[in-house]
Amino acid sequence: MDSSNCRILLIVAREDQNHLPFRELLIKSGFEICLAHDAQEALSKIIECTPDLIICHNKVGGKTGLQLYHTLKPELIKRCMPFFLYLPNYQKEDVLIGLEMGVDNFIIFPFDETTVINKIQHQIDKAEKLKFFDTPGFHQSFEKSPVAKFITQNEQILKINSAFSRLVRKPVDVEQLPKIEDVFDISYPETNEMNFRKCMNGLKDQCLFQALPLKHNPVLKFDVHLVYTEYLGEDKFMGEVMPVQRISRIDNTPDLSGELKRDATETGEKEAVWLTPREKEVLYWSAQGVPIKQIANILHISERTVEKHRANIMSKTDSNSIIEAIYAMQHKKGVNFN
Repeated sequence: MDSSNCRILLIVAREDQNHLPFRELLIKSGFEICLAHDAQEALSKIIECTPDLIICHNKVGGKTGLQLYHTLKPELIKRCMPFFLYLPNYQKEDVLIGLEMGVDNFIIFPFDETTVINKIQHQIDKAEKLKFFDTPGFHQSFEKSPVAKFITQNEQILKINSAFSRLVRKPVDVEQLPKIEDVFDISYPETNEMNFRKCMNGLKDQCLFQALPLKHNPVLKFDVHLVYTEYLGEDKFMGEVMPVQRISRIDNTPDLSGELKRDATETGEKEAVWLTPREKEVLYWSAQGVPIKQIANILHISERTVEKHRANIMSKTDSNSIIEAIYAMQHKKGVNFN
């Protein structure tokens, strides 16, 4: 291993276990070794040595390796630091429980030296890709983007940016994010679902799904582009969400002109005092509870223009707020927004 790219491993074991069977092998393979003898010392070494990977013996300081992993887990997640558990013999229950808890891998005696070195290097490389999330470049291109973006693995959404958070009405740091199919209806047409399955099973490295309805508000439709990006790690896709472009009246926006014209005629008012085609669209989306920024995206106009149209609507309906204007149109003029 190139010394200029030396990797640091933290071995957590009792003092009489410092010479684990693979320690000399790791040093010979070019790894730098850092030692800790209990959970507290391990936490200190994580901060002091910033290891690339931790190998923990199954019995340390009166605790099992799984108990120690549970103690260290919050710090490991924060630093994207892999954790291996060393077992002096195969113990099925410990392996199953460890996998369920999130242990990255196991070293079980007896072992093949080449396999051990390869699995350690592979796990470090994988963690390096995930650390991309913490870089300023990722923060700028993902977190700060006005475009709704998400990262998914096996249908489960793992990370979202603020724009996507507003779309699905979930906070960015929510512990359990939804699956893609919980957010978008991909069941129609059948080609959408087929292409989605191909992506999730590694048969396609990108897919464009057009006019997918939101599950919680099917009248809103979005184009969703899924792209496999190697630096995110295995089986992960980056998704970008854009509102469907409708230059004229949106397909799912009911044509309110007939009702407004009829109402003006019946009341003897001049049609000219009623709403322009764009004001009708803004009124419709406002009645659906869509925020100004999203209305601007849907209609491809600026937020300031949306605000201007809403002000005109309030003036023409003699209302003090857009909610009052919607109420007036529904209950006084009988306009149906559904």
